[in-house]
Amino acid sequence: MNKKKTITLLIIVAVIFVVAVAVTVAVIMSLAGQDEVSRALSLGDKYLSDMDYDSAIREYSKVLSVDPTNQDALAGLVKSYVGNGEPDKARDIFESDLADTNRTDVLRVYGEMLEDEGDYSGAVGIVDRLIEIEDDEDDRTWMKELIKKLLDLRRSYSIGPDSTVAVSGGSVFTKGNNVLGALGTEKDLGKDTVTDTFGSAEFNGTAVSAYAFGSNSAVVDDSGRLWIAGSGRSGQKGEGVSELIVSAGWTQAEDIGPVVRVAGFDSTVFALNESGELWLIGHNAGFTKGPEWLNKWTRMTGYGTIIDLQYSGDMVAFMTSEGLVYRTLAPNGTDSNVWELVSRDAAMFSVSDYSLAVLSSDGTMFHYSGGGGIFPESWHVTDSWDRYAAPYSVRGMAHVGGGMFLLSGDGTVHLISNGTDNVIDVEGDISCIYSTGDRCVIEFENGSFSVYKVDGSIDADAFGGSPN
Repeated sequence: MNKKKTITLLIIVAVIFVVAVAVTVAVIMSLAGQDEVSRALSLGDKYLSDMDYDSAIREYSKVLSVDPTNQDALAGLVKSYVGNGEPDKARDIFESDLADTNRTDVLRVYGEMLEDEGDYSGAVGIVDRLIEIEDDEDDRTWMKELIKKLLDLRRSYSIGPDSTVAVSGGSVFTKGNNVLGALGTEKDLGKDTVTDTFGSAEFNGTAVSAYAFGSNSAVVDDSGRLWIAGSGRSGQKGEGVSELIVSAGWTQAEDIGPVVRVAGFDSTVFALNESGELWLIGHNAGFTKGPEWLNKWTRMTGYGTIIDLQYSGDMVAFMTSEGLVYRTLAPNGTDSNVWELVSRDAAMFSVSDYSLAVLSSDGTMFHYSGGGGIFPESWHVTDSWDRYAAPYSVRGMAHVGGGMFLLSGDGTVHLISNGTDNVIDVEGDISCIYSTGDRCVIEFENGSFSVYKVDGSIDADAFGGSPN
């Protein structure tokens, strides 16, 4: 063998040796890393079980420093942050790394965290996934409890075409036009006059929520029963007749289970019960073929569990537990039966006149129709022409004409209009906010409420403590 071949062979042998050593070292290091991951996971699980959350967080973080996508460590970290009272950190990890997980242990802990924070709609979405994965009866019970919490928030004030209705201390007060009996009393019944001061609606029960739409007023009492005053021409009172009926008083609607939300047009009433079922009664409103009038409730099917129902003017919209938002407009003599899908990933929504705003599950907001120029330009999401994101978490919204009232996670109320974000001075612990007509209503934990105009000022004419 010549010298050149000998040198080449030695080089090849040396290279093979170096590669072998490198592979051996890599294998040893990999095994050591795996041992370290395994040890850290075991310790993390132990600390989590012992509720030593700080130590659990430390161990799970060690795992992620070696294996950033380790699902066990990510799941443990979410549960540890929840237990440690750090929901924002738990939310960041869940939304960035576990949003599509099918791990029921993580979903349950995260759903419970959302429920504890008062994010009932978010918790409903999580439990809906649990039911899809396991179809467990306990989860179905949890779903019913969440829907009740979500929909059991009061609606003490409502502005409609003929009447404005207020609930205070369980009593009902109305003002407006009683030409078709919408005020519930004999006063000015059948007369085309407008009463601009609140008076007793003579409701013989304990009211929880009130709604005004078309020529009707509606009240839900403390047992979940629905009562209606006003024109009976839509058959919503159960008469099943199309002629105009003008009478005073409140008529109890047919029982469909405890009612938690009501909406309607002049000729149709929608009611959502605490099981998430949406029912309608009245004129066919395009939901059946032909000119028939309905005289019994008809349940709408094919949409799953419904967790919110809103209306404004001639528009009614609802949201499902899957985050789907649908809307429809008053029939105006047509036979259209189309519910239009507005959003596929909603966390909440709000309607105003013919405009509808949605807060998506990723924290971005958009208008489905109208309302351009409301949000600050700095909120614009660069990869989407029509979406905006507030620099704070949002747990309530009320779309009011050219403005938007937002309830932030820390309980602060912001008025968003003309590209500005202004904090509204509100005293008291807030239960929820919502829109009615061109007003925002803020409900407080103590049972009182305040009504705000689009400019952020309190509407002094809305409802005082001493109605006439």
